[in-house]
Amino acid sequence: MIVMGKLIEANGKISELHSPSLEQMQEAVGGYIEVIPCSFEAYVYCIVNEEGIIKNLNPNMVASRLLDRPIVGPALFLLPDEMN
Repeated sequence: MIVMGKLIEANGKISELHSPSLEQMQEAVGGYIEVIPCSFEAYVYCIVNEEGIIKNLNPNMVASRLLDRPIVGPALFLLPDEMN
């Protein structure tokens, strides 16, 4: 089984991304990225939209629960070797 990065949308939809480029990360979260360290399973990075609150993005209840902090918009969880 190959484990890949997980993109969790604010609506709860989950998709996979493998070793995304900066441009792909920005596209996935809809703008400039902010990296949040995390320790959910094997994932060590969570990428979110840096301006998510300013842009009034919807709350991401799944990511908020996983990180134990408020998260808005899409959240991309990456493995240690997926951060380019």
